[in-house]
Amino acid sequence: MRCATLSPVKLVALPPALHAANEALAFGIELVMLVAFAAWGASLGNGAVTKWLAAAAVPLAVATVWGLLLAPKARVRLPVAGAVALKAGLFAGAAVAIDGSGRPALAVAFAEVALINTAVAAVDRMQRDPSPRA
Repeated sequence: MRCATLSPVKLVALPPALHAANEALAFGIELVMLVAFAAWGASLGNGAVTKWLAAAAVPLAVATVWGLLLAPKARVRLPVAGAVALKAGLFAGAAVAIDGSGRPALAVAFAEVALINTAVAAVDRMQRDPSPRA
């Protein structure tokens, strides 16, 4: 009995219009992530000042990590696998924060959109620039 073989899938870069749309969606997802972390930060602490400080500090810390390691002009270039893993961790944290606010369906939707967008962007970037980065 012969085993069926699958032909390899040829990956190609997105057409320019879809590339721009996917990048715009990625930016929107990143903004939602920061808002989710700000809302989670605001839930920390007891007093108003502590809540406001945490609401500012948590997304600022996330944005700093993103800017240093994941931004297009980041100082440190992670390999694709490292960048995707870090993005997945940050997006998962945002999904948990959204879920913690009592919106589980929104958390699942956010996680699904972030996952698909990140996967499409990673493949697209690897096809456009095969150097080891995300």
